[in-house]
Amino acid sequence: MTGPQAAGRIERFVREVLGCTCPPAVFDRIETDVSRCHDLPQDVRRIAVGGRLLIYLAARERADSPSSMKTLVRSGLAERDGRGMNRFRLVIATDESDRAIDRIRLLFERTPGIDDRTHLHLVDRDAIVGL
Repeated sequence: MTGPQAAGRIERFVREVLGCTCPPAVFDRIETDVSRCHDLPQDVRRIAVGGRLLIYLAARERADSPSSMKTLVRSGLAERDGRGMNRFRLVIATDESDRAIDRIRLLFERTPGIDDRTHLHLVDRDAIVGL
């Protein structure tokens, strides 16, 4: 669980950066931690919003190979589906060149198992400070 200030930052991030239109009541319950589930690296941040939305926050370095992208997506989908959640959003923080961004998008698109309830967001590292 999170305190009121952290919850407010998360709600702003989810609405303004990710473009989520979840109803306000969804933000009454927010869980956040550094992931300890599945085979995720210890520095991947996990945010669960209202039992509906699952977000993994990771640095670009955690998603820059087919195997690491597969691990992130597979873990997110397993958790989303196992908990009966609606959406999984993989957020990759980067300050890299457009070339790196294109490579990350391509790796995501080629990862088996993604569906229309799985989304990739590439954001500036500054966008996730304080989450």
